[in-house]
Amino acid sequence: AVAVLVSVLALLLFSIAAFVVDLGMARDNRRQAQNTADAAALAAANALYATTATNLNAPGDFDAAVKAAKDYAAANYGVTEDDWAACAMPSSDALPVVRPGTGTNCISFDQSPYPNNVLVRVPLRKMPTLFGAVMGYQGLSISAVAKAKIAPGGKYVCTFCVVKETTHYL
Repeated sequence: AVAVLVSVLALLLFSIAAFVVDLGMARDNRRQAQNTADAAALAAANALYATTATNLNAPGDFDAAVKAAKDYAAANYGVTEDDWAACAMPSSDALPVVRPGTGTNCISFDQSPYPNNVLVRVPLRKMPTLFGAVMGYQGLSISAVAKAKIAPGGKYVCTFCVVKETTHYL
């Protein structure tokens, strides 16, 4: 009776341990996807407008923003052009302006020619489960979305100033 009870409880214990390992890996992968989305959105927003004095009033550079977002996603999460081509965001979730020729609608902007918001969705990635496959579970689909806002030429209160509050133009 003891041997039967130990074998049943051992099976239950190993099933729970496998579940914890699979969900832990999924959580870590989701965190990496969110970090990538955040970095890509910030890079795209940063690349939208020139920083030289002669070009400060130029319209947003959509191509540079899309390239920056894709470069950051490739460097941080290994996202390829094929991943971007397969990426699809519901039009109700995307911002209204999607740059033609980018091969994806997962990088969108709020307006043209002077956008203030960039939305980046990291393409969906299927994460296989280590132990779930034993029980027939094929894996998890993981993605992340981030939005960055930029106000070119704006004047903001310094959040990190130590001596006194002041303004800056970043």
